[in-house]
Amino acid sequence: MVFVRVFVLVFAAVCSGCGMTITPPADVRDPVSVFIADHGIHTSLLLPREDGRIAQYAYSQWHWAALDHDDWYRSPFALLIPNDGTLGRRDFDGPCDYDCVHDRLEKLGRHPPMQALYELRVERSAAAEVLAMLDARWESQSNGNVFNERRGLTFVRDATKYSLGHNCNHEVASWVRALGCRVSGAGMTADVTVRNGAPAVAARPPREPASAAATSSE
Repeated sequence: MVFVRVFVLVFAAVCSGCGMTITPPADVRDPVSVFIADHGIHTSLLLPREDGRIAQYAYSQWHWAALDHDDWYRSPFALLIPNDGTLGRRDFDGPCDYDCVHDRLEKLGRHPPMQALYELRVERSAAAEVLAMLDARWESQSNGNVFNERRGLTFVRDATKYSLGHNCNHEVASWVRALGCRVSGAGMTADVTVRNGAPAVAARPPREPASAAATSSE
């Protein structure tokens, strides 16, 4: 167990600068907002549906995310031993603007909580194509899907393998590229920087409970 603890600490230190820098397309004729949510250890992508709802997609390891086998001592094995990937999805009411998406994610809560939210302005047609691709991928594998109450997502076992070289942030980076954005950096962690487009907006601090707010104002 000492080895596992050391591995986790070394991995966190090594990956501290292994995020991604995203540059949205410069000339967007029919813009629409899409969002990347930073959940501390992983990212997810949020896209608008034609009916006004918002689709959230996240990629992870099947046993870790879908089945909640996420004890800290399992993390080295989840990263070092390729295992079944999983694609998680949920829809919630829009509209797909920053305030609504932020408030929805904050109220829905779930694990792991959102730590930051980033808005990207991309072509509407590109967003529709990426959403159609993710929907088709999810629905083609929705046999024995699992709803995870902690995470608030319905997971399907994906055909890809999850590993250190292909994790949740790598997947989100590939989806963002398909949206017409330029992505640089290793993309191993949820450390996101957005440049030359809609400004990156960090998540607002969590709302204080009424009792805490009253105490702090005294």
